[in-house]
Amino acid sequence: MVKKISKKTNKAKKQPAKKVKKQEKDSGKYIITALVIVLIGIILFAIANIDMIFPKQPTNDKGVVVATVNDIPIYENEIDKKQSYLQAQFPTATKEFALNHTINQLLLLEEAKKNKIYVDEDEIVKGVDKWLKDVVSQVPKEQLDAMLTKQNITFEEFRNDTIKNYHDELMIFDLFNKTIFAGMDISNYVDTEITDEDLRNFYDENIDAFNRINASHILVCYNESLKCNSNRTKDEALKIINEVSDKLHNNGNFEELAKEYSDGPSGVNGGNLGYFAKGQMTKKFEDAAFALKYPNQISDIVETEFGYHIIKLNDKKSDFDDYKTEIAMQIQVARQKEAEAKMKKEQEILLTEYIKELRDNADIRYYSADPTISKGIVQNPLIQTFNKKEGDICTEEGKPVIRLYSTTTCPHCRWISDTYDSVVKEYVSSGKIIAHHWELDTGDDTLTSTVETFVPEDEKTVFSEFNSRNSIPTFVFGCQYYRVGNGYEADKDLLAEEREFRAIIDKLIAENE
Repeated sequence: MVKKISKKTNKAKKQPAKKVKKQEKDSGKYIITALVIVLIGIILFAIANIDMIFPKQPTNDKGVVVATVNDIPIYENEIDKKQSYLQAQFPTATKEFALNHTINQLLLLEEAKKNKIYVDEDEIVKGVDKWLKDVVSQVPKEQLDAMLTKQNITFEEFRNDTIKNYHDELMIFDLFNKTIFAGMDISNYVDTEITDEDLRNFYDENIDAFNRINASHILVCYNESLKCNSNRTKDEALKIINEVSDKLHNNGNFEELAKEYSDGPSGVNGGNLGYFAKGQMTKKFEDAAFALKYPNQISDIVETEFGYHIIKLNDKKSDFDDYKTEIAMQIQVARQKEAEAKMKKEQEILLTEYIKELRDNADIRYYSADPTISKGIVQNPLIQTFNKKEGDICTEEGKPVIRLYSTTTCPHCRWISDTYDSVVKEYVSSGKIIAHHWELDTGDDTLTSTVETFVPEDEKTVFSEFNSRNSIPTFVFGCQYYRVGNGYEADKDLLAEEREFRAIIDKLIAENE
């Protein structure tokens, strides 16, 4: 007889979540499928009494059982396969991540069946086969088979798994729309009224973007200038541009001369560059172009890294009335994005509560099929993308040490740096932690007031210990939690990064007290 990890209260008659009467408008079109996939996968819940793992797990002809959910078995090989699929989207996905994903998915599918939700399986098969046909048309089947072989899966298994995953996602997607998301409509979150004051304020706040000119140019490049396909020397280019300037001052037609002489891609269009604002062109060119005062005025010869230019002003637009329609559209787009973000945030809260209640009411049993699962199940629902290393918390002055290693040239580092710095500075200022942010290429710790020029050897040792490949960015929190790369950059979710940083730091502080 297998014991349960924790005693469950009998709440069989209780519904997992209250249903909301569905309004006439279908909110489904506003719920992005990716949201469903991500949230099911990353919402992990604390499991009580995790130390009571069973020494022996049941087996049958399908393999070793690592858990059961309401008597439905979850197999070790199923978790391994799920992990490989999840890692395509979340490179840091662990076995416990895959296990929790599977548990949540099973509970949601059970709930979908209780709500009599069904999908057209024939249409799903047709859709998947059409998609696979498109894939094979772009990637030869032999190459695809080789890729799948590396994951120990055949093409037919991949097809069947895709059909099942698509089927399950649609079931869960429909469940959300008919229960917790019912009645949610993006139109309820958008302020559609745009006043003249709104237009004027937007214009004043973005005045530089609305100071635009339409200009044309004639470019003569030489062998040392950027993106130049000509072998002419600088002196030869200067001679040509001077000849063009003389012709223009003798009533030469700018458009025709551009077609004849200009090396720029706009030459075929008479040199016209269209409208542009400040900050869109190279600095010397921009300064000369915006210095022109009236239409058809022609500049002197201007030298930039691209060669020699002569610029003609065609038109200027800077009046508020010129942009009212465009501003209204930009405000509308911005409000739409804000509304989508607000609705998504509310959906995340509802979804978290919904799955938590399903888990609270479920009979979930765990088995120690694999030490990495039995010992590594995440007990904090906010710690999802960091790995855990056993050992003492590393401290300075009795406080946990939090580290980020990056470089000034790494785009992934730049994406996360401000968020990391902001969070740790808050904890540092309250005297709870010691924090470092080492730029490995310059040697500077950006969190100090001084500019360092080298990374201390003991810091290099920590970096190498947690990242043998020297990849960046690398996070080492208290010498216990570590991660190479960002966890949520693919979703552009800095809030999720911040939440996880805070969860780990809070945990380290509590354990260090």
